Amino acid sequence: MQCKTAFVAAVLASSLSLASSTGAVPPGIDLTAGPPAAKDHPLEGPSPCRGGRAGRYACQAIDLASVLPLDELGGGRGNDLWGWTDPRNGREYVLMGMSDGITFVYAGDAENPLVVGRLPTQTTNSGWRDVKVYADHAFVVSEAAGHGLQVVNLRRLRPEPSTAALPVAAHYGRFGNAHNVAINEETGFAYVVGATSGEITCGGGGLHMIDVREPRNPRFAGCFSADGYTHDVQCVIYRGPDAAYNGREVCFAANTDTLTIVDVSDKANPRMISRTGYEGVGFTHQGWLSEDHVLFFMNDETDERDHGHNTRTYVWNVSDLAAPRLTQRYDHDTDAIDHNLYVAGRYVFEANYSAGLQVLEIRNPRAGGLRRVAYFDVFPGDDQRAASGKHHPEEEGDPLFGGAWSVYPYFASGVVAVSTVESGLFLLRPTFAFGGGGGGGGGCSVAPGSGSFCSECGPCGEGEGDCDGDGECAAGLVCADDRGADFGFGPKIDVCLPSAGGGGGGGGGGGCNALPGSGSFCTACGPCGAGEGDCDRDEECQQGLACVSDVGADFGFGPKIDVCLPPGGGTCPLPPGHGRFCSECGPCDEGEGDCDRDAECEGDLICAPDVGADFGFGPKIDVCVDPG
Repeated sequence: MQCKTAFVAAVLASSLSLASSTGAVPPGIDLTAGPPAAKDHPLEGPSPCRGGRAGRYACQAIDLASVLPLDELGGGRGNDLWGWTDPRNGREYVLMGMSDGITFVYAGDAENPLVVGRLPTQTTNSGWRDVKVYADHAFVVSEAAGHGLQVVNLRRLRPEPSTAALPVAAHYGRFGNAHNVAINEETGFAYVVGATSGEITCGGGGLHMIDVREPRNPRFAGCFSADGYTHDVQCVIYRGPDAAYNGREVCFAANTDTLTIVDVSDKANPRMISRTGYEGVGFTHQGWLSEDHVLFFMNDETDERDHGHNTRTYVWNVSDLAAPRLTQRYDHDTDAIDHNLYVAGRYVFEANYSAGLQVLEIRNPRAGGLRRVAYFDVFPGDDQRAASGKHHPEEEGDPLFGGAWSVYPYFASGVVAVSTVESGLFLLRPTFAFGGGGGGGGGCSVAPGSGSFCSECGPCGEGEGDCDGDGECAAGLVCADDRGADFGFGPKIDVCLPSAGGGGGGGGGGGCNALPGSGSFCTACGPCGAGEGDCDRDEECQQGLACVSDVGADFGFGPKIDVCLPPGGGTCPLPPGHGRFCSECGPCDEGEGDCDRDAECEGDLICAPDVGADFGFGPKIDVCVDPG
């Protein structure tokens, strides 16, 4: 790839001094009217994902818009990133972390991104830099010694006026180095973590809380130090199912070997709610909540290397903040080390170093039920030897930690930004709707059977709603009226179902779906097999089965649905995935339920709560699983 080096040099020359505040615009950029103009430099892309390739990159369901290489970003190495959308005009910008500062990229034309500004490091270069946004200001920390918190007014990126060298609007220096910063945009408080030097270290890198409601006047607010070093954190106004903490400000922290949950509503007296470890820990790195605050998705940066298994994503049910439950360990088909992940709609976007961007669908709103639905390999040819015995995470020059560092999936345009260590900034276009925009907001359901709205998330898959017509359903499905009660939401919700039987609403009058756990109507599809319904009598079931009343909730649909099951109590003995009840049939084998405790499972298996949907029956069914 070639680029106009004179243009790059002009940008850098005007950006390398913090004192520069003349308002000068780099040569060749007219930012006085309309969006920044595309430059005459050939970029890699655009390339649609066809046949599993987008140019030289392996892919699935994600197109390449462009790659902005490191030399155009200012040189050095890439690290973290975040995004900002100008509320005045809707223009989208990527804030790309570099070893020597932050590079600001106009991404409103994703096929022609443009560097529009630079912020040099406060002190020295570092391979670790992090940035978040609040109230049109960027807040930047780094592992560089003495760096502190830089505050930058992003409105300076607007065309009128504009400057290529963004000055520091404020600097907070009560800590030196830091690993990360998180901001709760609802409250206006920043949480610096991993700050191990300077005036206030909060117990060696715990939560350093800063009031940034006046962005240019950041003020110390408090410390949480009861659990030592924190590597990353998400802090929210909690709106989940735990009534004791609803409406309070709660932080979910990755604390090297635990998920640590803290009530920070009172900054002068934060209180640890829980501290939960897990088997196979390496280095608890980072995580993000589902939009309904029921699940927390977490990565561990060294478990693949330390324990020799494939890439692993941990899913916690945090419905009880005092007792989080690990409900799924999702093992990928790569052995790359996972890094940063974020949730948008019903998808988890993971930046997994040498495996690039991996996108997982959340199929079970209470347990995860993750499956991969898309990916884009930004690091072709190496997906990676995670068990090779390398040392500390993110070691500069270590091939284990090359590739995708972070991902930002919240632009309203649907463009997803991925930062890489050695290749630059990737701007990608997923070919599926995921409800991005607004920093994790959006009105779409997180999983089938949870009331997603097809006009917003669409098209809806099997068992999803609320559809308004067949056109809002995926191929081969029709919109069946008033079927919501069979799938766990309101009776007047219309649901996408297979078209066999005509798709009409009403029990037994069409809307046929012969898959177990999906509410088939035996009179239309019949005879029903084990775990299927809605039957009205034994004769509508396959030979040897009986019609059992009001057990539908155990099989993924409404509680009043009658289901075909083997005789003799209505539940025993069914094969795995068909709702066997361990207390009657037990002990249960792997993939069987409904267990009530570990003792009802075979051997070393454990009883995992609320994971039934992953095994073909109701979401509230507890299933015997391998603890590994």
